[in-house]
Amino acid sequence: MGDALLLGRGEAHSGGRLKPSILADALEAIVGATYLSGGVDDARALVEDVLGDAIAAASATRELGDAKNRLQELCARLGLDPPGYTLHQSGPDHARRFVAEVAVAGPPGAGAVGRGEGRSKKQAERAAALDALANLPGADRA
Repeated sequence: MGDALLLGRGEAHSGGRLKPSILADALEAIVGATYLSGGVDDARALVEDVLGDAIAAASATRELGDAKNRLQELCARLGLDPPGYTLHQSGPDHARRFVAEVAVAGPPGAGAVGRGEGRSKKQAERAAALDALANLPGADRA
């Protein structure tokens, strides 16, 4: 789908045709256009055709949601304070890098810390949450 997108020269040269956020927005527009032109049944059929396997795989897993959601839910189940994120950024605007650190406070020994990096704040925070989930005492029995 990325090859069919009309992008500005800068976005095209910086890999915009492969960016998940741009591809997601394009797919959303296609589903919306399908809904407007053919109705809910056509839109549903398109979504099932394009995303059916991914939806089935996601619904079959025990854990739904991204790492940030899972970390927040785990903290609640374990009676810990909600996770807190700290962000740092570096690099020029066209090649920004983000580093996120997450801390979880609660009973003694809980203070799990995770660290993650990414090209966006969201990617860095998700990577930090995933790291914290691996380090949080009691995560395996929650």
